[in-house]
Amino acid sequence: MLILRVGETSWTLIQEFHAETKAIYLNAKQDGSRLVTTNYIIAELVALLSSPLRIPRVKSIKFIESIKTSFLVDIIHIDEYLDTKAWELLTNRRLIVRVLP
Repeated sequence: MLILRVGETSWTLIQEFHAETKAIYLNAKQDGSRLVTTNYIIAELVALLSSPLRIPRVKSIKFIESIKTSFLVDIIHIDEYLDTKAWELLTNRRLIVRVLP
């Protein structure tokens, strides 16, 4: 089992480790390894994708859902009920654009 931690990083580190992370994922896929993270790390990733990366909300949600449903990834839920409710709030919230005067 390989444990990966994505949190507490910056955009620079993500760029720097993208190739390595991709290789780890592909190797896990080939040899049947499992990747383990927590819902807190997923929450940090959501924040990172929205700012500073400014990934569009729809793309971010699609990406996170691909992680959540991946057969390679085991997510340890610190509080599964709370995580489910928070994810529902995020995915169901309408994007509100405010125009400043």
